[in-house]
Amino acid sequence: MEIGVLKLSRSYLCVLMIIVTLPDPSKEAKVIDARDKTLSRGTDRGTAYARFKPHKFSHLNITSIGSDFVLKGSECGLACVNIPSCFSFNLGLFHDVIGKVICELLPSDIYNNSEKFVFSQSHHHYSIASPCISWPCQNKRTCAVQYAENSYLCVCVEGFEGKRCELDIDECAEGLHTCDKNAYCNNTAGSYMCACKPAYHGDGENCMLQVI
Repeated sequence: MEIGVLKLSRSYLCVLMIIVTLPDPSKEAKVIDARDKTLSRGTDRGTAYARFKPHKFSHLNITSIGSDFVLKGSECGLACVNIPSCFSFNLGLFHDVIGKVICELLPSDIYNNSEKFVFSQSHHHYSIASPCISWPCQNKRTCAVQYAENSYLCVCVEGFEGKRCELDIDECAEGLHTCDKNAYCNNTAGSYMCACKPAYHGDGENCMLQVI
């Protein structure tokens, strides 16, 4: 038997699914506090839960796992928790003739698809709460959520490093440039520029001595 419990607050939508089975007297009962983590899946352990952060009037425009019409948001949240590949959902604002709204289950989140996270007058978006909610990664880099550990990794692009991609690599000092030996190397944010030295001309990567 499955029991769905919905908890609403100003900041989060908490969904808990409890699988009720006969107790095993050989094992000690364990109490799981959903406040310790934002996501736990695995019906073999008897529970599955998630804390969803609402993003009002927003829509994550990616291909859905599936969609259906539901009477309330808790049904959409329970469906997402019950599908291992679901990490967020879009919930419609407008009801049909029998009072249902569209529920779109999504295989990813806003942190890995920030360019597809858009304003919407017809939806609210819900993503599983995580440390990425504060957008810790700098220089517009991707925040990869580690849901099982309630942690994150910043995926840096070439030219940046550090836990939050906050450090600009000096390609000139590190010898990571392609400037000609007769060119100056000037470090820039995330990259570098080459400029030929006086008496030489070229694009900075190939500098030729000027002949007068």
